[in-house]
Amino acid sequence: MTVPAFQWLWTAHDDLNHHVARYTADELRRVFDRANLVAVETGYMFQSLVLAKLLVRGREALTSRVARVPTIPPAALNSAIQAWFTVEYALAGRLPFGGSVVAIAAPR
Repeated sequence: MTVPAFQWLWTAHDDLNHHVARYTADELRRVFDRANLVAVETGYMFQSLVLAKLLVRGREALTSRVARVPTIPPAALNSAIQAWFTVEYALAGRLPFGGSVVAIAAPR
């Protein structure tokens, strides 16, 4: 599963997506534990989005927080973004931060 990471990265985009919370990997492991699941693996994705999310959060603190539905980028740009995140995850996927937490859980 993937969930948004770090409560301090909360933006209007989270409101738009009806998120209830953002999690750390440790918090997600505790959620699994309460659900009688064991976290097989947890980590972070989208490391390069952390700075962008912080900038958006700062802008929203200074202006109104208007949530807008994002558009889908053109296919070529979407492919380039996908390639970027594939390389990023290969190089930085073990860093202890990112825009999302990714986890695999199994029954106890």
